[in-house]
Amino acid sequence: MTADARTIHQELLAAEAMALMERHQISALVVVDDQNTIIGIVTLLALLKAGLS
Repeated sequence: MTADARTIHQELLAAEAMALMERHQISALVVVDDQNTIIGIVTLLALLKAGLS
């Protein structure tokens, strides 16, 4: 059984993505646009490498 993936809108801030990951204890989010189309993925590691810790 798999859980639904958590998503984040493309225009939300990286800090908001990190907060969502921390709240749900996950390490990645699916990025979606206004039509809820998947446009990418953001990972905790990528955010940390970008200096947003």
